[in-house]
Amino acid sequence: MTQIVNVVLENGTIVEQQEFKWDSRQKGMALGSFFYGYIWTQVLGGVLAARFGGNIVFGYGPGISYILTLLSPAAAKLGLYPLVVLRVLMGLFQGVSFPSIQEVYSNWAPEYEKTRMAGGIGCLWFLLWAIYIKRNPASDPRISAKERAYIESSLAGKNLREDTKIPWKLLLTSKAVWAQTIVTIVDAYFSFTYMTQIPAYLKDILNYNLGTSGFLAAIPFLLFIILTPVTSIVSDFLRSRKILSTVNVRKLFIGSGLLCCAWV
Repeated sequence: MTQIVNVVLENGTIVEQQEFKWDSRQKGMALGSFFYGYIWTQVLGGVLAARFGGNIVFGYGPGISYILTLLSPAAAKLGLYPLVVLRVLMGLFQGVSFPSIQEVYSNWAPEYEKTRMAGGIGCLWFLLWAIYIKRNPASDPRISAKERAYIESSLAGKNLREDTKIPWKLLLTSKAVWAQTIVTIVDAYFSFTYMTQIPAYLKDILNYNLGTSGFLAAIPFLLFIILTPVTSIVSDFLRSRKILSTVNVRKLFIGSGLLCCAWV
């Protein structure tokens, strides 16, 4: 959006044009505004999922965010601040994604297939999700009796009832909850900082052209797409064969992943 490009005029003259003349501070404001909304709906997403169903919250939250994304060019043409407001709203709706999908996993993923489901685009996805995805196997008219029995027997006694109250005191005093929270914050800080700042750093500080900086910035996410299904299958294999416990598998993969990020 802020790239300077060569434009050929009707008389053959070549001039440089820049659609949005934003400085580094303004670009940082536009990029960071998404996360000002994103951080406020993390807990709310889990609460809403428990109340209305993860399939609904996970569908409509990102779905509305994708629709708002389509409005970004129009908002930017109105000015920086309309774009900032729009991106804050995008973050608010997108923030429910991770907490609400956990409710879906808890109802649909058999014990030793959870990691693969967790690993495994936009408006089209939303339409398909809204039409076909149900809250649990019992409410899905398309599921076979055999598959429903397999999933429900695997999860028997492991899910909270819908009328169960959230034990806030136990959650806030749980060492495991705080450990997971810290890990999530560290992972999010690394991922989002890299996502929003590295392309500008490669272009503005190291003077790489837009194509090169975009390619280098995309490499980690390409590896993410490739490795996530692989590590998910390996993780579930280690758990299902009792080679490692679920806790140790999580510690191994999360620890090794964060150590690689720190080393890089």
